Amino acid sequence: MQHVAFVLDVDGTLLASNPRPGFASADVTVHGWPITVYWDPAVIERLRALVGRPGVTLLWLTTWRNEVDGVLRRLLELPEGRILVEPNDGVSRASRPKDALGRPWWKADAVANDLALRSARLVVWADDDLDVDTDVATEVAARIGAPLLPVSPDESTGLTVVHLDHIEEWLAARPA
Repeated sequence: MQHVAFVLDVDGTLLASNPRPGFASADVTVHGWPITVYWDPAVIERLRALVGRPGVTLLWLTTWRNEVDGVLRRLLELPEGRILVEPNDGVSRASRPKDALGRPWWKADAVANDLALRSARLVVWADDDLDVDTDVATEVAARIGAPLLPVSPDESTGLTVVHLDHIEEWLAARPA
């Protein structure tokens, strides 16, 4: 398999805001606040297998910062990944795409700046905010010079098995 970067958001993507029957849950503390998190065990099992393959690098893209590794990764038994965080460079950045002030979206910049320096040949970016600006993935793909598959789940359910089927089909159509 080619080197694949799997960029993964947490809230609304890995975790659902409106869980369905059969979802698992846990009480965790994030940034000092107790919250209940919900996920689809079938999705986590498939995701674990996908990001655990040789040649796949998991990149966390979330405001959970280090707590994604210290809390969530261990809870869901996912492999370690690098954490892309909002840069603290004094520039005001948008928290979502299509910011009314025209500021760059921190996540788009974080993905493009990180992957431009890496060897990823294929990129999967799963983030519920990608539906806000459908051009952002195309712009980031151009900046990094690699094919990019944007996956934008509904925040209420997060990633589904259907999303993972689509990701695996997309990757299989691009052999090494």
